[in-house]
Amino acid sequence: MSVLVSVKKVKDCWFAVALNDLNELVASTISRRGKHDIAVSLASVLRRFDRVERGTDARAGRLIEALYDMYQGKPASIDARLSLDHIAPFHQAVYEKTRSIPIGRVSTYGAIARSLRSKASRAVGHAMAMNPFVLVVPCHRVVRSTLEIGNYGRGPEVKRELLRREGVFFSGRKVSPLSVWTPNPR
Repeated sequence: MSVLVSVKKVKDCWFAVALNDLNELVASTISRRGKHDIAVSLASVLRRFDRVERGTDARAGRLIEALYDMYQGKPASIDARLSLDHIAPFHQAVYEKTRSIPIGRVSTYGAIARSLRSKASRAVGHAMAMNPFVLVVPCHRVVRSTLEIGNYGRGPEVKRELLRREGVFFSGRKVSPLSVWTPNPR
């Protein structure tokens, strides 16, 4: 199976999407550091493909535009199915629940775990760290139970900026309780 990787710089940030032969989104990522950081971010996902093509098509271009809108804090939808065949079932459930967090709101690792009938908040954190669908699965909207923003693969300053752009309220260094959303159990 092959994958098409499209990379584009828009203003201060690089955006990338990877689409497989079935037009499923295999990965998405962003970087303010440059193209090399994009390549490093996608390396582990792309290893499982026989052929990696570089370029763009209309679909990839629309996905990058949607990522840019998301980066700006605007509501946007991704019109591609996510390729989940290589993702563990628990991570799939975490990603599905994370996608339901509304723009302008956050949830906690523990709340996501409890909504999945689990006590494994660290496993939720691990799923967030392994998220191959940056912005599409808005892992930046998941914070610590103390409402500190915690870590983020693109850096905590980027996470804070993304949350602010989406309308999340802060109280000092922490997210305001006014911005917390609790997911429904499944």
